[in-house]
Amino acid sequence: MKGKMLKTMAMLKEKGVEYADVRINDIVTESISTENMKTQMMYTGRTKGYGIRVFLDGSMGFAASQDFDDMDAIANEALRIAKASKIAQIAPVKLAKKDTVVDNYLTHVEIDPFTVSKKDKLDLLFAAEKAMREAVPELFKTVGNMDFRKEEKWFMDSDGSDIRQGLYESGSGIEAIAGGKGDIKKRKFPNSFRGNFATAGFEFGQTMGVG
Repeated sequence: MKGKMLKTMAMLKEKGVEYADVRINDIVTESISTENMKTQMMYTGRTKGYGIRVFLDGSMGFAASQDFDDMDAIANEALRIAKASKIAQIAPVKLAKKDTVVDNYLTHVEIDPFTVSKKDKLDLLFAAEKAMREAVPELFKTVGNMDFRKEEKWFMDSDGSDIRQGLYESGSGIEAIAGGKGDIKKRKFPNSFRGNFATAGFEFGQTMGVG
């Protein structure tokens, strides 16, 4: 992939752009929910794509795609849009100087959540539900959920910057519902809105006592 990105940047510079950059995003998400000791939802999704931005003669053009086979074609589309934008240009964009940065960052995780089997995740949620029911037999509904996200970002520009990021987000939560005498009470732990979340791995849920 790096070779394709470098090739595209070189091609754009040959065509006279003042500046160009490409951003790649690859996002994987997983959501698992249980309710009354049964699997309620199990979802895994992935989105991947990239965008190319160019500045030519003081006008900007941008194009994006999920097709990585011909990155040059998308770059040329961004170039075409920049040329078309010049028609309505009032004043050319002047870019500020910036440093060239080459770096990478990865969220520190003790346990990559995407290496833990779905069965193990469900077992932990069922165990949490069972503990709630044993503590309060009057409960008529218990819920458990886990959510995970991994996002890989890659930025490269015509000035020589090359930055990569690997970001993990993990969270989980449980809910107990009881009713009687015409009233219903709900309690959630450790927070509302499906629990608490952090830039961490699977271990984060364990530190909260969920799972």
